Amino acid sequence: MMTRTEDEIKRLTERFFEGETTLDEEEVLYAYYSQTNIAARLEEYAEVMRGFGSLPIQEEKRQRPGIIKNIYRRIAIAASITILIGIGTFILQKVSAPDEECVAYIYGKKSTDRDMISQELRRSMNEICEMTAEDDIKSQLQDLFIQE
Repeated sequence: MMTRTEDEIKRLTERFFEGETTLDEEEVLYAYYSQTNIAARLEEYAEVMRGFGSLPIQEEKRQRPGIIKNIYRRIAIAASITILIGIGTFILQKVSAPDEECVAYIYGKKSTDRDMISQELRRSMNEICEMTAEDDIKSQLQDLFIQE
C-alpha cells in the first residue's frame, strides 16, 4: 500500500462522506484511520472511520451515482401519466354529458366534434401506455432493490 499525504487523506475522507470513493480508496482510508499516529486535523474523523472499517465488506456492486436521478425521473413520469389520466377522465366526463358543449384543442385547432376528440384522446392514452409498458411497477421495484 502506498503511503498518502495528510492532504490526500483529507480529500479522500471528504469524498468518502460524499459517497464518491471506490472500494479500494475506502480500504486505504480504513487502513489509515486504524493507525495510532493520525494527523491532528484528521482526528475528528478517526472514530467514525474506525467504525466503518470494522464493518464486514460485502463484495457487490456499489450503487451508481445516477440512480437517484433515475428514481426522480421515474417519479416524474408516473406523475405526468397520472395528470394525463386525470385530464383524460375529466374530458371524457365532459364528453359524455349530452347537454354540454364538447370543446378541445387538437394540434392547436379548436374542435367540437366529440368523436374526433374521443379518438384523439384514446390515441394519446395508447401512446402513453406504450411508452410505459416496459416500466411497470414490478420492473421499477426490481431496478430499485435488486442489484446485478
